[in-house]
Amino acid sequence: MQPAASRSAKVERDPVHCDLPKSAMLFIEGQNQEECCACTGKAKLSTSSVEGKTVITKISGAGDVLGLSAAISNRPYEVTAEMIEPGQANFITRDSLLAFMREYGQVAVRVAEQLSRNYYTGVDEGFARWG
Repeated sequence: MQPAASRSAKVERDPVHCDLPKSAMLFIEGQNQEECCACTGKAKLSTSSVEGKTVITKISGAGDVLGLSAAISNRPYEVTAEMIEPGQANFITRDSLLAFMREYGQVAVRVAEQLSRNYYTGVDEGFARWG
C-alpha cells in the first residue's frame, strides 16, 4: 500500500493539504520521506516487535505533528502512521520546516517542546511496561 504522503510535487514553503479516508497510510516505519504532517483526525502509530507483531505505540489526536522526529533528524520514520478515522493532513517537507523554524524562532521553541514531550512520553511508557 502506498502512503498518502507519496507525492511527486515539490513543496517549497506551503504545506500540501490532503483529505484522508479511514485506513489511509500517512507514512511507514523505516520509510525515508523527509516530511512531517499535522492531522485533524486520529491516527494509529505502530511499530513492529522483534517477533514480527504490530505494536500500537500511540493514538494521536487532532493537531499532533506526526513524523516530526524523523523529519528533524533526517532519519527514517520510527513508526507507521495510519488514519483510524477520516481527517485532513497538512504535509511539509523537512527543508521547508527548517526554513520556517529559522525564520520564526518561536516555532523552533515549539518544535523542541514537542520533541521533548515525545521523548518523555516514551520514557514514561517504557518504565510503565518494563519497570
